Amino acid sequence: MKNAAYKFSVIIPVYNVEPYIRRCVDSVLAQIFRDFEIVLVDDGSPDNCGKICDEYAARDERIKCIHQPNGGLSAARNTGLRASRGEYILFLDSDDIWNDAEALQQINRVLVSKPETQVLCFGYKLFNSDGSMRKACIPDNLADGRDDKYSVLKHLTYQYQYYSSSYVKAIKRDFLIENDLFFKSGILSEDIGWSGEILIKAQHFSVLSSGFYSYILRDSGSITSSVGRKNILDILTQIERAIEMIPAEESDPKLQALYYEYWAYQFAAFLGDVPSLSGDEDYNDILDRCGKCAFLLSYDHVPKVKAVKLSYRILGLKNTMRLLHRYLERNWR
Repeated sequence: MKNAAYKFSVIIPVYNVEPYIRRCVDSVLAQIFRDFEIVLVDDGSPDNCGKICDEYAARDERIKCIHQPNGGLSAARNTGLRASRGEYILFLDSDDIWNDAEALQQINRVLVSKPETQVLCFGYKLFNSDGSMRKACIPDNLADGRDDKYSVLKHLTYQYQYYSSSYVKAIKRDFLIENDLFFKSGILSEDIGWSGEILIKAQHFSVLSSGFYSYILRDSGSITSSVGRKNILDILTQIERAIEMIPAEESDPKLQALYYEYWAYQFAAFLGDVPSLSGDEDYNDILDRCGKCAFLLSYDHVPKVKAVKLSYRILGLKNTMRLLHRYLERNWR
């Protein structure tokens, strides 16, 4: 963005998070690096979030508050992106926080050393609602010493360190706008497809080995909490679209294979949720659609994908999905 008003724009969609929004915004305001704006998008929140956002905007000129009728997470993010004035964009869910006051300073240090960067990838830590840490997903620096797109993405995708979530990336605003990389409204798990498109269209990636983003599990209510039939079908549709898009957008077979690696992981992770639709009248059609995507499991450098592929070869698709579903029930939910 030529003559950007700020180095960073932090976009925070807000909906039904009154107990959490202050700690979220405060974690950004605590940053040592000060050249940033916060764009709060009140997505028709039914609680006092809109009022709280206005209070923050009145106290700090770097904070902008936009009120709009409820349109969902994608619409709120898109509103924030259009209103942003920073050179780089970061997204932050309104019930999460940044756990390091030096986060933006660390990001800026990388961007100063590599000004060509379009996408900077970092990590996150997952916390239970009681504050205990569930896991840490942090990319290492091995990819960071490599300059060409193939070398960087080979490491990130083979290790599954290119995470699908929008909140673990700092992305050049001009790149997003010029490539029309807005979020698709009306779908759930929209980050998966959005990050997949970025993987294809960006040419310059960098890595920051940091997990300053704290993703906090809690009861339903926020914009990101809806799950169920629509969520599952929306993920499947995004996988199918990617299978069509990759050969159309990329002629280099080596890069094609890396994109398929990303989608293979998404497909493997998705399969365990499908049996929850076993009573659905369209279940057999859903199984057929999954079967047509199963070739993705041959892109198996990620150990989890390799394990799912082995099960698929031995047990078949339906039994593999049941096995994964049982695993999720016991170990996640």
